[in-house]
Amino acid sequence: MSQPAGPSLTSEEAIHAYFSTPFDLLDRCALLYPDCFTLRLGTFGTEHLGANGDWVFVYEPTLLGELYRANTDAIRAGEANRVLFGEVLRPHCILALDGEAHQQRRRIVMAGLGKSQVASATQHVRGFAQQRLARLPHGEPISLLPVMQEIALEANLAALFGSPNEALRQRYSGAIETQQATATAESSNRMLAHLSALLREEIARRRRMPIRLDEQASLCEHLMHATDPSGTPLSDDDLLDELLLILIAGFHTTAVSLAWAVAWILSHPEVHARLRLELAAAGSEAETLPYLAAVVQESLRLSPIMVTAGVRLVKEDFDLGPYTLAAGTMVANCPYLLHRREDLFPQARTFLPDRFLGGSSKASGFTPFGGGNRKCVGTLFAIREMETVLATLFRQVNMELASPALAPILEGVFYAPQGGPQVYLSSFQA
Repeated sequence: MSQPAGPSLTSEEAIHAYFSTPFDLLDRCALLYPDCFTLRLGTFGTEHLGANGDWVFVYEPTLLGELYRANTDAIRAGEANRVLFGEVLRPHCILALDGEAHQQRRRIVMAGLGKSQVASATQHVRGFAQQRLARLPHGEPISLLPVMQEIALEANLAALFGSPNEALRQRYSGAIETQQATATAESSNRMLAHLSALLREEIARRRRMPIRLDEQASLCEHLMHATDPSGTPLSDDDLLDELLLILIAGFHTTAVSLAWAVAWILSHPEVHARLRLELAAAGSEAETLPYLAAVVQESLRLSPIMVTAGVRLVKEDFDLGPYTLAAGTMVANCPYLLHRREDLFPQARTFLPDRFLGGSSKASGFTPFGGGNRKCVGTLFAIREMETVLATLFRQVNMELASPALAPILEGVFYAPQGGPQVYLSSFQA
């Protein structure tokens, strides 16, 4: 057995194509390699972690299942994330951990993002979204991405700390650069340092306060009370690492996913009309509705915001189906190609929310949040937040796309719809 084949590109050619036109490169590779392929993309200065420069992209459900069930001594997700994100990733956050340490931290964080906590945060964000949408200008093109970023940041603050007051909101919104297209490494490091200082102050302040432990407790309160199996509580550094990760990664990813959902809805008038009918029939409070949920899933299927998901670093030679991956190989789920497989999703490149109605979740081939024991801990929160914001948006606002283009544009490390997308508001309903 041997490593999966790949295109005959030099490392320099592969790197250029991957970072300049990644989706064109993926489409060309999928025509030649039906399940997976190898690119020589380099180590990005992480040879000390054992990376050898080979990247294997997997987009076949059986192979992905093997990958997600693999022994964590053979392949490591935490180390792979450190290769992928570098110094931006805090050393003790859930994304950087492996093995039992990761599983313990995962159980702690997920317990603080249960249904009651999610319901409380999304109820708060509904009111904030209504107020923010009411201030949108009419008669001129506006970019929705910054608006979605404001709303998603509010949702994350509500989940982390409970309903934020204006002072808390101003501190964090002022520290975070919501427009990522022009961000540099230097400006990102400044932002992270500023946020870290704010979070340390917040942790110290909350350490002096009584901890609420009911179902409405915030994630911060939950983490401050949680202990590992030996009874040891999380340190301030552990708390900082988790809060910073959720604050930064959570709000950017959801904001971009919301922008994509709006773009898909507005570019398909029949979907737009059907969604508004469902929302009108359901009343003003209901968000978890069948067609709305299907629209969210279909948008997530067609619009992965990153090229890879669920990256692993191979620590010792590892058999994956008919292949053997050498130690040092980076191996990743490629949701862009997985979600475009005709054997899983007929008419795979067409926006068809109906494919997700009737309880058909396509679980084996639908991985917008990764899979296995590394699936995103914020999955439930992200989905409920998207449903709540979209329901609020399409109940309140009539809009149309200023441009029909849906080209993905890199905003920081995430691919967003070109222009945000740009929309015109034609009416507002109070």
